[in-house]
Amino acid sequence: MYAELEGSPEIITMSNNLSKLLRYSLSGRKEHVTLQDELDHVSGYMAIQQMRYEERIQFSMTIEPSLLGCEVIPLMIQPLVENAINHALDKGIGRGKITLTASSSSRVLRITVEDDGIGMNAEALEALRLHLRNTKELGGRSGNGLLNVHRRIVLHYGEEYGLSLESMPYQGFKAVLKLPVINHQGRAGGDDGVA
Repeated sequence: MYAELEGSPEIITMSNNLSKLLRYSLSGRKEHVTLQDELDHVSGYMAIQQMRYEERIQFSMTIEPSLLGCEVIPLMIQPLVENAINHALDKGIGRGKITLTASSSSRVLRITVEDDGIGMNAEALEALRLHLRNTKELGGRSGNGLLNVHRRIVLHYGEEYGLSLESMPYQGFKAVLKLPVINHQGRAGGDDGVA
């Protein structure tokens, strides 16, 4: 209300998005949400980040419309986008582009978050991949947001699903979530994501 009285649309927008993020985060007792719910959450998160970083982040989403009703685990995409911001913006002073895509084939849903940041060398990337594959519990190391997302997917859907990572120095970082295509009513979907 103070923001409205002062005529500050930026604060109103940020407050509204922040309250939506908090409500979504606190409703974490839901075991499943739709992909549309997750994307709405990410859009609100990015609206706040784009206000924070102004023109320094370019963010785009390309989603197959037939996938919007797919069942996913809540709070699995935003940590990947947050990780991309941390890597795409070099120590908070650079510019970055983040792309989120979702597609399906052979009853597998692939959600990709890719940045054009500084990337990782092969040794660091392999260490992070091993951390994802071999760590069964969360610990005190970096990469726990990624680990948390990966472990939740593996525990929920099985070892054939989860998070894979790709990167090269100065050529960005790509995180790919692999999930089964399940529509919101719980039936397996076809190749086009429609059940």
